[in-house]
Amino acid sequence: MYKSKEQLKMMNLSEIARYVVELEQYAKLKEEWKMKKYLVNAFSIQMLSEPATVRFDEIDATDVPSDVTSAIGHADTAAVLSEVLGFPVPMNRASVILDENTELYVAQLVGGRLPEGATTLPQGYSFKFYKVTVVQQG
Repeated sequence: MYKSKEQLKMMNLSEIARYVVELEQYAKLKEEWKMKKYLVNAFSIQMLSEPATVRFDEIDATDVPSDVTSAIGHADTAAVLSEVLGFPVPMNRASVILDENTELYVAQLVGGRLPEGATTLPQGYSFKFYKVTVVQQG
């Protein structure tokens, strides 16, 4: 795809113009196929659009990237996760489809249900974090 300096020097103006268009198209496709990352508080089989083999890796809270898209549907959970993760986690009732271009970061609450209005993690509660990816679809 990429050409060396020597190859570019040997190209005429119209060839260079075509090459620039190809690079722009490639960059656009690369952006469209970029890995999507979601933060959720549960995994559901309904997140799969077709049969798949799914991998669950337990990770540390610091491994959750700060540029994830929140799909946390409860304000209290989002507030507590914001405190635990150290970056804003907005409440966002979104449906997520897991495919080969998607990474899920699951924050699994351990210890029971959060008390109504919680903004910090109550004593005896914790989160376990998992990175969930599709290994094979179909």
